Amino acid sequence: MMLDVGTIIVATIAGCAVLGCLMLVDWWQSRDTLELAWWGTAYLFGALSLIVLLIRGAAPNLLYSASAALILFGYGCLWIGARRFFHRRLPIGRVLTLCILWLALSTLPLVQASPPTRTAIVSAITAALSFAIAFEFWRDRSERLASRVPAMIICGVHGLFFAVRVPFAEALTLPTDLGSAPILYGVLALEGLVFVIASGFTFVALTKERAEVAQRRAATIDSLTGVFNRRAFFARAERLVRRAEVDTRPLAVLLFDIDRFKQINDRFGHPVGDRLLIEFTTLATQLLRPTDLFGRIGGEEFAAILPGAPLAAAVAAADRVRAAFAAVIVTEGEADVRATVSVGVTVIDAEGVGLDRLIAIADRALYRAKHNGRNMVEVEPAAGEAG
Repeated sequence: MMLDVGTIIVATIAGCAVLGCLMLVDWWQSRDTLELAWWGTAYLFGALSLIVLLIRGAAPNLLYSASAALILFGYGCLWIGARRFFHRRLPIGRVLTLCILWLALSTLPLVQASPPTRTAIVSAITAALSFAIAFEFWRDRSERLASRVPAMIICGVHGLFFAVRVPFAEALTLPTDLGSAPILYGVLALEGLVFVIASGFTFVALTKERAEVAQRRAATIDSLTGVFNRRAFFARAERLVRRAEVDTRPLAVLLFDIDRFKQINDRFGHPVGDRLLIEFTTLATQLLRPTDLFGRIGGEEFAAILPGAPLAAAVAAADRVRAAFAAVIVTEGEADVRATVSVGVTVIDAEGVGLDRLIAIADRALYRAKHNGRNMVEVEPAAGEAG
């Protein structure tokens, strides 16, 4: 099978141009995805470099050097975009240095007189940049994005294709007459076209996935405290209650209310109140078990579901949070601001009471804690526990 290198290069130019323009338009519409601007610029420079490569017959040495500088800058922009995507320092200076270094090397008589040497140098730099891009996607594995691994593989494999050119530069140097290009060069050109299409769609998918994750987080997470909001908490709590009924296991409900929170806001201001809310959620999430559900269900009201927790364990957990929060001091000017929390606890033994009923029972216990002096834990058992 014959591979028409010229046709593949023209197709690659078209793919780079289309992807570059689409990415820049997408970035222009949102402006908060600067990585798309860098990636779009990279593909446009890739298209321009290939155009220069096609017309290099007019001045082979000069235009090859210019084409190589453009392609290196394009790969550098892909690397910058990957680092921008993960909020790392942008290596703009290093990319420009590589391009200038290549231009300086290309003026040397030894390099000018040897096309395989030029091919080896450019291939080595391009392979290094491709591996650097793949490394950026590999090193940040904590963020669960489905397209991260494909992006890493695509860039890593592409780097291997360029690395292969270094020891075989003599056989893989592109001739002036594209019709006489070896079949292996056609394979490499085809891989380049596949890389352009696959990487472009994968990079766009990454930005879309992150936006979707942010939207889901905004819909479920309280923006101030970083814990589940009311809607997300109750949706998950319903599932935990139903599971406890099926498994016939105990389940505890804890309701927290920060004491005299309105007076604190009125006296010291809302920023101090916000800091107290953040301190409380930090303590609560540290002191509760990883399997416990915790969320903010009102202004200064929080709730927790403790699956499998009997009465003694639930009360002990509530009192740990209460005591730890009572020791918290928030400094505002010369004033040391302290606050306390009251807790209502109820525990059932899988009697099918239902979440709404459990919340109402725990709320009665919370009201009693407020009425009896605050900064305390009160218990009111549900039906299963009463029996």
